Amino acid sequence: MALFRVLNVGGNAWSDWGNSVQNGVSYSNVNNALSNANANIGARLYFIEHRLKVIPTLPRGRKQESIQPVSVASNAKTRENDKGITMRHRLKDCYADLYRAEFLKKMADATCTSRSDKYEVIAFRNDEDALLAKLRHDIIYHRVELSDYRVYYKNERGKRRLVADIKLYPDRILQTAIAHLIEDRLNSTLIYQTHASIKGHGSHLAMMDARKHLHNDPKLLYVLVMDIDQFFGSIPPERIKLMLRDYIKDNELLFLIDRIIDNYNRTGYPGIALGGRLSAMFANLYLNELDHYMKEHLHVHVMERYMDNYFIFGYSRQWLEKIHREVVAKLGELGLRLNDGAYIQKIDSEHGVDMVGWVVYSDHVRIRKKTKERMRKTFRRIERKLDWCVELSDTDRHSMSSYIGCLKWFDSYNLRKKIVTPVLDKIAE
Repeated sequence: MALFRVLNVGGNAWSDWGNSVQNGVSYSNVNNALSNANANIGARLYFIEHRLKVIPTLPRGRKQESIQPVSVASNAKTRENDKGITMRHRLKDCYADLYRAEFLKKMADATCTSRSDKYEVIAFRNDEDALLAKLRHDIIYHRVELSDYRVYYKNERGKRRLVADIKLYPDRILQTAIAHLIEDRLNSTLIYQTHASIKGHGSHLAMMDARKHLHNDPKLLYVLVMDIDQFFGSIPPERIKLMLRDYIKDNELLFLIDRIIDNYNRTGYPGIALGGRLSAMFANLYLNELDHYMKEHLHVHVMERYMDNYFIFGYSRQWLEKIHREVVAKLGELGLRLNDGAYIQKIDSEHGVDMVGWVVYSDHVRIRKKTKERMRKTFRRIERKLDWCVELSDTDRHSMSSYIGCLKWFDSYNLRKKIVTPVLDKIAE
């Protein structure tokens, strides 16, 4: 808050309009004759409050806006949520952007590129113009018909996950379009250490940041590894809806998002869907309160989060045990809990940090042993096919390209020379 001084100048300190009654120094002598000379000129200082809209400092890597003075009348853009925290501007009047024809076409192209079901993509492309015109009409008149989720269990490297799949049209295209409109606003509130489902903030950045922390601070000898149990299935949908209203003011858009959230709840499964484009954004937003609590109240400054996996680095085991107890209590307030696999590990030359597919040390990065074994089996299978003059399938080529791309992110000279190079030489022959 800044104070500005305003000087009001009046006439004689002991005069009125007729120069006879003490009316105060803020009035001027408008009827004084030329012969009536006043030796004193009255003056009074007023202190007028001029309020500043103070924008909190954003985390490293986020866009920082300048501090701008605003009047009390224009301060309607800020408000207080139920916790008494002043909120910045909310998104509004963005529903009309959702049904622009060129925007929907762009979102459909992006969705088709990332969709693994090629037959579904081909069927959509054959009648694309008519389908997008119908979707645009349905969005305008609030008549979008959402498809049912296909819910099934998937075994992912020994872990059983409940996955909810939706159709390309209209669900995936619609979710991609909504995410494009709101992701910048939602992601601007996240801390820098939040990774997964954020452009430029994936597993590679999480790994490189962890290595940088260990290299720059040799005193970081311990790491606390935590994973939330049944994360997506434990998120209360009603809390997500309330949180979104702190960032979005467009009632039409909020109504459509509520329908998408409720559409999964009709399947009978709790929480939010694991597999939708919007679900990952909502999951990051839901843990944002815990992230800020750890950084601002627990003073956890060296940490990385990849969706629901936490990696907190510290100098001592006792301090990390305290952080673990605080996090468990805070998660209870959010309706979440950690699984039984949380542990504190010492970091040294023999034991690195096992995170997001790599084992991170202060001076190098290795690949997990399980990943190395899968890579070895894949290249052996491809090598046998080449020896028998069998044509490689698309799955073989995609797996080989994926592993070769993975090798560039860690120290892999010997592994590449032993496993990859012989196969590439046979392909080149």
